[in-house]
Amino acid sequence: MISFDQAHAAVHYPPDRRFRIWIRPSILIAAAVLVAVPVLAAWIEVLLVGLPHIPPVPQISPNNFAGPHGFPLWVRYSHFFNFLFVTMLIRSGLSILADHPRLYFNNHCTPGSEWIRLTPIAVPTDQLWTAKDDARYVSPMVATPGYRHNYRSCPVLALSQRLRLHRHGHLLHHHAL
Repeated sequence: MISFDQAHAAVHYPPDRRFRIWIRPSILIAAAVLVAVPVLAAWIEVLLVGLPHIPPVPQISPNNFAGPHGFPLWVRYSHFFNFLFVTMLIRSGLSILADHPRLYFNNHCTPGSEWIRLTPIAVPTDQLWTAKDDARYVSPMVATPGYRHNYRSCPVLALSQRLRLHRHGHLLHHHAL
């Protein structure tokens, strides 16, 4: 096992490693309504009209099939690159969420106005609290490589530079799709 100094041990093993998600109740109600309305409409349609008639499909056997077999090379490559870019997009998005685990719908971002919070840490009211205090460590196997992004544990790149790097990578992969 690797022995860490005190600064790196605090990064790899933060005192509070619980994973909690808090979502504003109005957002949960809106999401439930968006899911329930189409399901309810489909049930009402089936109860009133019934299921639609689907005509039988002629059976295809290997003896009477005359088309090409397999997928073209361009389809295989496009699926591979889509998988690669989506994986990189998700990893950079996880890095951004590790740096800023609170998401807001407003510009002022005051404590308590977030619509989803991916951290159990409450913002204290008696001291200065910045985004660097919310940053958490994510394993480089899951997200893009990096430590907890603050000056103490990652002196090479400041928070703004490191976060800018992840955001540019996220934007690049998003538009590559």
